[in-house]
Amino acid sequence: MFDRLLKFSFFGIALLILSSMSNNKLVANELINSSTFTDTQRNTSLDSISLLKERIYTKFSTRYLQDSNIFLRENKTEADIINGSVLLGIKGGGVPSDPGVSYRALYAGNYFSSLSEEIKYGSSADHNFLSGIELRGAFTKLNLNVNLEEQGGFGRSESFATGSSSTIGESRSMGSKKKRLDFGISREISTSLLELGLSIDDYDYNLIDIFSGNTVPYDRQRLAADISWFFEPTFLAKTRLGFGLTTGQEEVEQNQLGPQNFLAPSVRAKWNFSPKTVFAGWVGFDERWRDSDDFSETTPVYGLKGFWTAPTDTKLTMDMVKQVYPSIFEIDDNVATTRFSIGANQSFSRGFDLNFKFFYEFSDYKPTSSGNLRSRTEDLKGFSLTLGKSMQIDYFKESQASIFYNRLTNESTKDFFDYDSDQLGLQFSFSL
Repeated sequence: MFDRLLKFSFFGIALLILSSMSNNKLVANELINSSTFTDTQRNTSLDSISLLKERIYTKFSTRYLQDSNIFLRENKTEADIINGSVLLGIKGGGVPSDPGVSYRALYAGNYFSSLSEEIKYGSSADHNFLSGIELRGAFTKLNLNVNLEEQGGFGRSESFATGSSSTIGESRSMGSKKKRLDFGISREISTSLLELGLSIDDYDYNLIDIFSGNTVPYDRQRLAADISWFFEPTFLAKTRLGFGLTTGQEEVEQNQLGPQNFLAPSVRAKWNFSPKTVFAGWVGFDERWRDSDDFSETTPVYGLKGFWTAPTDTKLTMDMVKQVYPSIFEIDDNVATTRFSIGANQSFSRGFDLNFKFFYEFSDYKPTSSGNLRSRTEDLKGFSLTLGKSMQIDYFKESQASIFYNRLTNESTKDFFDYDSDQLGLQFSFSL
């Protein structure tokens, strides 16, 4: 499988580099690209290096947080927490739409301290290092990214730094480390665009065993390649239609059945109506099989992303996706997860800002081997509400005070996984 994938990847690179030149400049929609399909656990809040509007960026935040269920278990546990976070970044290289070289590097850290004596963290910090370089020619773009991410303490589906957000349900009760290397290349050809993405991911989880309470290490590796072709139809203005193919291999080392191969073709579309109205989506299927036995599974997959900004300082965002991946917790299951989120931001006079986000996630655990009865379904729902006020403080470029409330509820066909959590807090942030 790896040999076939390697040959396919080199063929795709050669095809893009040797493609003919064109004088027609295309305006690409970056809502989805090959990296969207080679990373099933994309952390958009950290991977969005566009957060860095200046060459050097520094932001500090501190917040007081009261959580009604810090460990996300069925037994209630309340805690008062002080959370500090830092975001340090640098980027350069000119305008992304012009030929040249760009570079970027980002460190994001979260640090936790419990004010409740009965609550102790196994690790009191999260660390994330993200770096990348991009080479842009007249019609060809190359990019390389190297990321190291560590979620310490206890895995959380609520992000302390950015408010409530949906993540893979597998990580809710686990600390984790992730190493990722990805490479991408795109080539404009007449009125079409070819893209290729390659990624290597290595995950290390600290699973808390439900019977003994001890920490058990779990490992997962993923190799993926994606190739896509987009064209601009003459009958649809500001629209790109395309086809894509994602292929690779995933393995959970603790699963004795061996690695899974996957192949996922899809139809894709991008619509750039205006700088304030953008949508992108795809639909296809995910075919998975194992060389060690007769396991074979086909699952429909899809995705839709977009945002709309109104003239009245209102911005709406939405994100919907269905994907399949091997389970970490139930090591011989596959999980089909469907997520939907919608967010709204409204700016008011005098520096006030109101943010709302709602999300829903449904996960279906199904055994991949006969005789296994470890299946379940889960419904995860949550919303976040934040009211912020900009402040004018000397020596700081930006500063804000905000209050927030987050609600999180999970319902499972196995009672052990049921939980709910309420979070209320106050945050101060400062940018240099």
